[in-house]
Amino acid sequence: MPFKTWAVGEEVLAADFNAYMQTQVVPQFASVAQRDTQWAAPPRGAMCVTTDTNCRWLFDGTVWRALYGAKRAYRNAAQNIATGVWTVLNCDATRWANDPAGICNWETAGAGWRIARAGIYRVDFTIGNYGAAAGRRAVLFLLNGANYSYNGMTVGATIMIGLSHTDTFNCVANDLIQIQIYQDSGTTSSVVIGIMDTTLTLITPT
Repeated sequence: MPFKTWAVGEEVLAADFNAYMQTQVVPQFASVAQRDTQWAAPPRGAMCVTTDTNCRWLFDGTVWRALYGAKRAYRNAAQNIATGVWTVLNCDATRWANDPAGICNWETAGAGWRIARAGIYRVDFTIGNYGAAAGRRAVLFLLNGANYSYNGMTVGATIMIGLSHTDTFNCVANDLIQIQIYQDSGTTSSVVIGIMDTTLTLITPT
């Protein structure tokens, strides 16, 4: 319903209260189950909070969509980076998660961010102490196996470098975002504990 200007002394009828007040506040529900039982037909654009997960939701006219979610994954054990080939990086632990609606997960088997809910996402990646030999170092994001975006640099022989990359993705459910790393010189490098991590954040649901 549109906005209504009330006159002094005007009676608030039940129809007005339900249309202008009840559906234009942000109600709290104990759970998704309670919300769906007590608010079976919300209007498009309605918002609510489920207090069991402290998750904010937006109704798009068909389904409720979580308004946020973020996770950060990293390497808890070393992973070798070969020379002259692209290596898919695989996290094996989660630093923290703020994802009560389950919008994403790091999939060890697929070695990447597996998207559970459609939306616009941002992926941040950083790696440190990555190869001391002179040459090219690069990071590549892939979406469902296809090259997506790239960042690289040339380094000197005595420099242990750090490399980072950030980009946004318009994803649908079951999309897979992967991270590859490359070095064209030096011996096999080892990504040691705690110096490679990635964060995925839901910017907006779609």
